[in-house]
Amino acid sequence: MTRGFAIKMGRVKREMKKRGLADYAAMARDIGVNKSTTWRVMNGHARPGPDFVNALLDAWGLEFHDLFDDPRKTRPKRAA
Repeated sequence: MTRGFAIKMGRVKREMKKRGLADYAAMARDIGVNKSTTWRVMNGHARPGPDFVNALLDAWGLEFHDLFDDPRKTRPKRAA
């Protein structure tokens, strides 16, 4: 079972385009997070921690539900 929150990649990419951010390094500078951390989170190699989530939401002025899903609530249950 996956724990944590899933990033809404489509929404993040639209927000990046809206802000003129060409890549994850530019996104990292914009939100004030280390670029390797941003790359790992955005490429699925690390889960977004509270510092990453807060930096992203604060920098972009968005609400949690705008950019993240709780996979425990959005995944259909598998049949036994």
